Amino acid sequence: EVAIFPPDVSVMEYTFGGVRGTTKTLRNWLSTKSQQKRRTNYYTFESESVRAKKKKSLSSRLSSMEAAEPEDSHTTNHRHLNWVSICVITYFNVSGGPWGSESVISSAGPLPGLIGLVLMPLVVGVPLALVTAELGSAFPVNGGYSVWVTKAFGKYWGFQESMWSLMSGIVDNALYPLLTYKAILLGFGIERHGLPFAVEFLARASIAVLYSLPVVVFRGPLGIMLWICCLLILVPFLVGSFVGVATHPVEPSVLLEWREEPTLSDYGLLANVLYWNFAGIDSASTSAGEVCDPGPNFRKGLLSCVLLCFLTYAIPLVAAVMVDKPHYSEWEEGSFTRIMGEMVSGSYMQVIAIAGIVGNCGMHVSEMFEDGWQLHGMAEIKMLPKCFRYRHPYFGTPVVCFGIQCLIIVLLQAFDFYAILCIDNFCSVLGVLLEVFAFVKLRHSYPHLPRPYQIPLSNVGATLMMLPLVMVLLFVAISSLMQSWASLSLNVGVTVICLTIGMVLKQCGILAEGDMATERTTPRRQQYSIVSTDTDSDCSVQKTVEEQKTVEENQHAPQQC
Repeated sequence: EVAIFPPDVSVMEYTFGGVRGTTKTLRNWLSTKSQQKRRTNYYTFESESVRAKKKKSLSSRLSSMEAAEPEDSHTTNHRHLNWVSICVITYFNVSGGPWGSESVISSAGPLPGLIGLVLMPLVVGVPLALVTAELGSAFPVNGGYSVWVTKAFGKYWGFQESMWSLMSGIVDNALYPLLTYKAILLGFGIERHGLPFAVEFLARASIAVLYSLPVVVFRGPLGIMLWICCLLILVPFLVGSFVGVATHPVEPSVLLEWREEPTLSDYGLLANVLYWNFAGIDSASTSAGEVCDPGPNFRKGLLSCVLLCFLTYAIPLVAAVMVDKPHYSEWEEGSFTRIMGEMVSGSYMQVIAIAGIVGNCGMHVSEMFEDGWQLHGMAEIKMLPKCFRYRHPYFGTPVVCFGIQCLIIVLLQAFDFYAILCIDNFCSVLGVLLEVFAFVKLRHSYPHLPRPYQIPLSNVGATLMMLPLVMVLLFVAISSLMQSWASLSLNVGVTVICLTIGMVLKQCGILAEGDMATERTTPRRQQYSIVSTDTDSDCSVQKTVEEQKTVEENQHAPQQC
């Protein structure tokens, strides 16, 4: 933690979390006497200012700190993610391709499906993107939504946020082997009906294991692979959509059709599929510590991601509905391979099947990579047992975390697509609800929290903007529970397990209230603080956070926000 200001201004008390800079960087910053060129990032704001000016030279103090501690290689220059990188990384956590969106049309008909496809990004995608941009810039540290919820409601609910987000990510990864399996069967003309359950389970489980292996041995840059996957996914679908519309007679009137007598269950399925196709915007916050200039980059990157996801679904779905071969009532998850084959040619089905394998593998790898390191980080701050901290001696990857994820994914292959989808959505909704409540709480309780980007609405306006989102989330949660007995029992079981584990850890003192964000994001040798005191109008340097807290108690320092 570091709290410093140029020597020619009155010193305000600040607390910084997740500071990546070195003492040399801070000394150079002081010499500029310009707040615009600061190398650190605000974490929380202290409301009371210190009236006296500094008497001693901060530069000499920083020089002594440099002599005492070696320079850390992880400086603020490591922040290399711009808005384009944020867009493509988040895209693979949210969409990654139009697979699984076929039920948007077949569940209740083209008209309600397309209306929902337009409303869902406006009601869910854009508000979540703006919330993530505001809080991601206010808390520019790795950890994201877990840090927000912990700051607003304490460590217990921060742990619940982490667990629900993890469960949502792991369960979501169980869908990609299933979609790949169906794409291979349709693309290469293999008849699915009549296959024994054991054969299907072993095939899907084998795909899940194969998809998990690259995460264990991966040592290169993930962004390059995602860019390649993005091109391999979008180009075949764009080509197939335009070729299909140009070479087949189209019926635009089909877009206005409504399925005969849709039930409430059909609308629940429509809401679940739509939410799943736009959920995950908040995942960008988990790497906020890697983003340069978080304010504008988060806003532009996430809003661009929402638009890209919408076009990914809208273009092929609208084209397929107008061509209507096969009829939209026959569509199910994985049917895009057959649809594109009918629109272009039979051999094009193999192209879409290969693109499906690449796209689903990319989504599986990126999701598993993120969730595995989040498990490892929770073990680092002693929220999970030490075994989760183990890394492979050669690859340096958390193999225990990846192995547990792979085991859960393999077991979930026994369920069908919609049962897995309902579990995924229910856990995701619980996490997003906590994030929304944390956003509202921080807006009202911490109005002076520095926010490089802030939604241009008052506190009341921002709260009202969240109401449609909360209503959609509640409807998705209820429909996920009531979809089937399997989804009901699994969702209740997962919720009870997460709440129970949190209570046990709280009773054991592991989730005792404290600054989890600092523990999580600040290396030990960067835990320094320069705090201005009220007694002698000077800056006292404490070499550890523990010593700083002791001195503040002795000096009766004001309580942190």
